[in-house]
Amino acid sequence: MSDSSQSPPNGKALWSGLVLLLLGLAAALGLDLYAEYRTAYAHERAHLDRVARTVELNLSRSLQTTSDALDAIREELPWLLSQQIEHQDPQLLNRRLRTMVVAQKGVRSLLLVDAAGRLVASSRPEQVGQDVRNGERYQTISRSHNPALLHVLAPAMSPLKTYVMSVGRVLLDSQGRFDGYLLAVLDPGYFSVLLDSVRYAPDMHGALIHQDGQVVFRLSDPQGLTELDLRTQPDALYWQHVRSGQAHSLIEGVTPTTGQEVLVAFRSIRPTSTPADKALAVFFSRDRSALLAPWRKELAIRSALFASMALVASAGLFIYQRRRAAYVRLLAIRESDREQAEAQLRDSERRFRDLFVHLPVAYQSLDIAGCWLDANQRMADLLGFKSPQEMIGLDFSRFWCEDLHRPFDGAYEQFKANHTIDGAITQRQRDGRLINVLFAGRIQRDAQGNFLRTHCVLLDISERRAMEQHVLQLNAELESKVEARTAALAQANQELHHQARHDALTGLANRMAANERLRSEFLLLQRSQRPYAVLLLDIDHFKQVNDSLGHEAGDKVLQDVAQRLRATLRESDFLARWGGEEFLVLLPATDRTEARLVAEKLRLAVEQAPDPVAGRITLSIGVAAANPEQLSENDAVRLADLLLYGAKNAGRNRVHAGA
Repeated sequence: MSDSSQSPPNGKALWSGLVLLLLGLAAALGLDLYAEYRTAYAHERAHLDRVARTVELNLSRSLQTTSDALDAIREELPWLLSQQIEHQDPQLLNRRLRTMVVAQKGVRSLLLVDAAGRLVASSRPEQVGQDVRNGERYQTISRSHNPALLHVLAPAMSPLKTYVMSVGRVLLDSQGRFDGYLLAVLDPGYFSVLLDSVRYAPDMHGALIHQDGQVVFRLSDPQGLTELDLRTQPDALYWQHVRSGQAHSLIEGVTPTTGQEVLVAFRSIRPTSTPADKALAVFFSRDRSALLAPWRKELAIRSALFASMALVASAGLFIYQRRRAAYVRLLAIRESDREQAEAQLRDSERRFRDLFVHLPVAYQSLDIAGCWLDANQRMADLLGFKSPQEMIGLDFSRFWCEDLHRPFDGAYEQFKANHTIDGAITQRQRDGRLINVLFAGRIQRDAQGNFLRTHCVLLDISERRAMEQHVLQLNAELESKVEARTAALAQANQELHHQARHDALTGLANRMAANERLRSEFLLLQRSQRPYAVLLLDIDHFKQVNDSLGHEAGDKVLQDVAQRLRATLRESDFLARWGGEEFLVLLPATDRTEARLVAEKLRLAVEQAPDPVAGRITLSIGVAAANPEQLSENDAVRLADLLLYGAKNAGRNRVHAGA
């Protein structure tokens, strides 16, 4: 073997290649990290905007509900005042306002102020008689002559020493002159629950801001920024949102109050249908340093891994060059000994030549360093060589898989010590494809016990291994299909359970679900004495709608009435289609007086929303209160049914609640 064939590769070329490889890996790592940075930042922008959108929808609906409640009180006010005078009951209007507060989510109190600025009625009677003429709310609303406008007033300090916001409706006399106003004071606790419910990170902050720039409420307020007037801070990020003229915006910048660099999502809030003189704005922000903390951690980890990989590669190349140089020197030293040994082995190789050439399995012979001395054609075919001559002198370990290539030296030394080796290994063909083979080797030594060469036979078992892998894959696919079928069956059972307890036309709970809820509420009444009320509602003259307009129009009326009832009730109330044109409402923790008010509210909600085809739709309602003396949950339902027929016989479109 010539010296040139054993000379080590050029050291500078190897190091240059390693540097280029590391630079390429660094560039790929940098591009990947940059892409992950952009993805994480875009995901956070979308997430923050969705949170602000959720709060916007809830507060817009809440403002609209409060506006509708003020409208309802304004329409009832002449009748309530006349009843208060007629029955000489000065608390009648106060009780009505208190009942409306109970039914309204997010409202702390309702109050009525006359034209002279005197508080004449309130859900909190202790406030009646106060003079509010000098208050900003009185000054703002008294200048208005637009009864359709909802006044969203700037936050102020309440008599209870809490910072609150309120909305109001102006009252006009018959000549269109200012006659006072109705005011709803909003509950800060509602803002706290709503904003806290969407918070998903400890560094996340949120706030509700009046259009004029006053901070109404701030979630997580360690700096005490609630009551802050942003009009004194023209560089606040809020004014960028206002100047944009958009209903929602995403802004990046530094907050003047804390000096933090933040990402902020703003959303403007107005009632869903009623015009308002002012708007609110909600914002949620995240500190950019906290937002990108996971990405920075990933950057540090990957940088450390890259540095470790570069260090290991450099050390490996250095060790390889030293070992290769030592191997070349060893070959040079033993060149003369090799010639003598080859002469002695030439005769024995001649005897073995015919044997291994015609073997039905792959055969190879290796020297003490693991390089090929000889091989048959089957071995060449196994590794992808055209002839055995192409293999002579090559390092056999280069064709092992990576996992076996690293410990090759140790395994080869153990082989030389034990004289034999057997087992299954994975080898790499010349084109890089991996194959599985059975391997058996023996060592040939001279008379003095010196190592001469190894003799190894190999048998390709790739097809058997592939078949085993295919069987494992089929088993995995079968298990996956079984899991998918099981999940589909569970989903179908869940859908059947839902369909069994819901009405297909209206989407409401059906009679089965209603009976289950009535039973549950009756058992709770027996245990805790907590009252509840049952309402039975029937659409008046519904048969005439079906007979004159057809069943399709009748179905549309049922759907519209169901939607109107569901929108009017509280979330804790239960609504079901009882049968035909009848509906059942269950009001937890409600006595008969409060239930009658809710029933009247439902009757008005349906009557005031005529159907575009069937025209005016009215309800007859029977109201019954459950009590612990009743024998079963059906007693209250039967009583409500009797009262319903009483309302029908009395002329329909009315509420009967019994004595």
